[in-house]
Amino acid sequence: MIFSISKEPKRVEHRRPCEVDGSKAWYHGLVHCDRTVVRMDTLTSAERLAELERAIYYKRVFPSECRMHVERRTYAMVEYLDGSVAKVDPEQVHFIDV
Repeated sequence: MIFSISKEPKRVEHRRPCEVDGSKAWYHGLVHCDRTVVRMDTLTSAERLAELERAIYYKRVFPSECRMHVERRTYAMVEYLDGSVAKVDPEQVHFIDV
């Protein structure tokens, strides 16, 4: 069983015109997100999983049957011309100012 707890992203600011999947947008920068992943060593009921998730999230208590590690992922933050904002994979961003 796996569940995760996300932390606030860290931002690095830039601004360039770009295209994402054929749509024009403004590239605002990279967002680095850390996500704590908790793995269970044994099968556990849904009620017990909910209880463990609350204990980990609110009390920062990690029971012995849990193993955790941090996954880091980088996204590109883009703003489309209609004003909507999205996190996309950096490989999807194509700069049009070069």
